[in-house]
Order: sequence, then C-alpha cells, then structure tokens
Amino acid sequence: MNAEDVNNDQLLADLDWILTCPSLCLDERVAALSDITDAGASADLNPVREFLDSNAWHRVGYYFESFIESLLRGSRQIENLRHSIQVFEGKQTLGELDFIFDHPDSGTTHLEVALKYYLYFEPEHASGSHFMGPNATDNFEKKWAKLANKQLPFGGRHFPEIDQSVAITKGQIFYHPNGEAPPSLPEPMNPNHRKGIWIRESELDWFSQFGIEAAGAILQKPFWLGAPRQGIAIPALVDEIESHFAERKHPLLVSVIHVEGKSVRELERLFVVSDQWPDEKIAR
Repeated sequence: MNAEDVNNDQLLADLDWILTCPSLCLDERVAALSDITDAGASADLNPVREFLDSNAWHRVGYYFESFIESLLRGSRQIENLRHSIQVFEGKQTLGELDFIFDHPDSGTTHLEVALKYYLYFEPEHASGSHFMGPNATDNFEKKWAKLANKQLPFGGRHFPEIDQSVAITKGQIFYHPNGEAPPSLPEPMNPNHRKGIWIRESELDWFSQFGIEAAGAILQKPFWLGAPRQGIAIPALVDEIESHFAERKHPLLVSVIHVEGKSVRELERLFVVSDQWPDEKIAR
C-alpha cells in the first residue's frame, strides 16, 4: 500500500476511535492511554504512514500498534522508547515485546497492546467461551490468558530493569439484535465496552431499517477502526454482501454511516457472518 494514497481524514478518524474507545479490559495490569502518554489528536502520524508503506500494512493489530507508537513518540513524558524488541536465546527467537520506555511516574515500562473484536454467542461454544472472534479459533478468555500469563510476565523475566509491565486493550463486542444480554461477563471484560451487532448472511433484511440518507461500506483491512469516510447506498451494499457469501464464507465487518458534507456519523458497526458460523472451518 502507498501511504500517500490514504485519505488523511481516515487516519484522523482512526486516531479518534483509539482515543475515545473504552478499554476492553479492566485490570490493574491494564493502563489507560492517558496514564501513559500526554499526546492526543495532535500526535505525529509518521509511524502510521511508515507502517502503511510496509509489507505488513494489511495487519489490523499492527496498524493499531503503529498509532500507539505515534502517541508514545508524541508524548513529552516518555524517553528511550524502543519498539518491537525481540528476545533471543542463541539463534532461537523466544518472543517479542511491543514497547519499552522510561516514564517519570512508572519508571521503565514494558507495554503490550491488543486490539480485539468478539461476537457474543449465546450457546456455549466447544471452547467453553461465549465471546468468539470472527475467526472462532479465538475467544476473549484465551486472549486474556495469553496476555496476562505469558506476554506481560515475559518482559520482566528477560529485562530486569523493567519496573512494570502493562497492557493497553481496545476493541468491540458484537451482539445479535434478537439475542438476550449475557447474564455475566468474563473477567476482566469492561462492562462499558464499545458495542456493535452481528447478523448472519440470511438476515440481511436487517438493513431495511435504514432510509435513503444512510450509506454503508464493507471495511477493508487494516481500516477497521474509525468510520469510513464514504459509502454506497444500502441496497448496493446488501448486493455486495450477498455476492461475497455466494463465493466465500469468512465474516465481513460493515459500517453503516450518515454523510453530511464532510461530516460522517456512524449509525452502526456490525459483523456479517455465515449461517454456519462459528464452525471453525468456515470462519477462517
């Protein structure tokens, strides 16, 4: 991808999404952005543009990480910032840390970042979780266990100068419009997380509630954060979704928006999944 071709308004919308999205997890090991960096909407986005010029430009998690790097580099508080620190034992790679930096309040800090999307699935999945990724091999509990028990302790084991290891977690949980609310949430999911909906490919009549003033877009990676800057008419959007599922079965992330001049307001964010989801062979 050529970063010069990316609309700057989209980058600013994605940055705003990160700044305003609640943390997906609440835990003493999870930090708020405001606890770490004083950079905000004025952050220098050069690390994001450099990422978009890389071979990994389509990776949503790395795209999110490039924004966090921009915010860290734009902070007046942070010094000695290191990014993507690989740990070796001989010629073997043991792992990688997202960031290490010095902060006046917390000392030498190891930071891991995570961006995740999960769909609430009422029947308990074979994995034991109700919060499945669009690729159903993933779930919330599995990701949190890896972050809390493996990724965060990894830094201190290999860098004794680290004073604390914390995570920034952002994301969204999607609920079926005809489903019941979950009786409880897994620890440590934030009850005030950002919400969306999910529907199946056979439920596309759900889009009929939107009038002619609405538009929509299938979100392409890595632009899964802020609302798209433009869309197509809802009937055309539904045709695109139907064409996709006629040939392929992987989930689609869709945004329904209202555009008025240069102002874009997202009306709904949703995943459309196959009628077979969360069958793992289908969801990949």
